[in-house]
Amino acid sequence: MQQPDATRSSTVPEHLAALYAALNWQGQDLDQLCLQLKCDAASLTGQLMELELLGLVMQQSGLYLRCGSMQ
Repeated sequence: MQQPDATRSSTVPEHLAALYAALNWQGQDLDQLCLQLKCDAASLTGQLMELELLGLVMQQSGLYLRCGSMQ
């Protein structure tokens, strides 16, 4: 069963909250996220990997997007 978005956001670690908030359902590439968050690619890649391992983010065709239902 998918968790509602409000529940998911409460499970996001505090140090990843800004990145998770910047992600959407359509997907963004790494360069867009780097510019938006003013973060280097190496740090951002590690953070995205952590969100992927938590099951909160996925990568499709080079774009990072939120996982789960849109409830």
